[in-house]
Amino acid sequence: MQNENAGQSINVNEEVKNSILGAIPERITELNDLWNIYAPNFFQLEDKTGFHMKGGAFGIVSFTNRTMLQIWILGHAVQRSFVEYSGLFFYFLACIKNFDTSILEKKSNASDINYLIQSAIRLKESENINDVWPIGVPRPEDGRPKDESKNVYDMMAFDLNCMVAAFIFLHEVHHVQVRCPTCGIKYRDEWSEEHGCDEFAKNFFLDHVKEFSDEKEYPLDKLISKRAMCMGVAFFVFLIITPEENKKGTTSHPPVSDRILNITKTLNIPENDPFWNYLSCLIFTKLNYEGVNITNFKVNSFKDMCNVFISYLIKWERQ
Repeated sequence: MQNENAGQSINVNEEVKNSILGAIPERITELNDLWNIYAPNFFQLEDKTGFHMKGGAFGIVSFTNRTMLQIWILGHAVQRSFVEYSGLFFYFLACIKNFDTSILEKKSNASDINYLIQSAIRLKESENINDVWPIGVPRPEDGRPKDESKNVYDMMAFDLNCMVAAFIFLHEVHHVQVRCPTCGIKYRDEWSEEHGCDEFAKNFFLDHVKEFSDEKEYPLDKLISKRAMCMGVAFFVFLIITPEENKKGTTSHPPVSDRILNITKTLNIPENDPFWNYLSCLIFTKLNYEGVNITNFKVNSFKDMCNVFISYLIKWERQ
């Protein structure tokens, strides 16, 4: 999906399907059924500005290379965010039981993260992608880094971005499914459909996760955390690419905080699981980028901390 598109749309249906299977291989039967029944057709459009990812009528899901590159850069911003804040957040919970802004200001540096966020935003409108490509971020076409000892964070970002793309593509597949006249799935309005598409993608990621865990002898709790983290990154992408004037929601899309709450409330994940620390880092990054002032508060668990940040996000979106 890295072709620069020389003035034409490219059908990448099988490539997208295989990328989803790479993220959730245990769902191969269900995914084949979806493709056979609803025949989603993925098209990479010729390059244009903005963030374009849309599925629906006639089974078509369209997107641009520029959109995928924005997701890619923000995935690297997420990794920097986790490295920057997760240790401090662990300290707040384990040692002082309090979120202390004075310690955060002394110990953290958000400039690298903000630089990547700004690069992704500039990429939406820049005429030349190369002019705004951030220093230090590898290109996706370079593939997965080989030397783990030197490139562990880039390797993590590569794997993460592949799974985030799979989650977003599955969201769009459900839009295709809903538009099929024989599907029988109806939503009362467009906001409900967006929530339904998030739920569909979440269920595809988690409903059969134990099968993969058992087959690969990979700890189930860690696998659930990892997949939930990918969902968190997808919502972080939506938080960043949503224009300021649309943060309260539009006729077609609810506020991103509503979508986060709708998913997290159904996740059966322990309150001090690393997922909640991870999601806290992402939401805090958005709040910090927007200059939202956060006052000190008591920290009882990572989940509680995350919910406090979500409450700040809600206030910021509604103002």
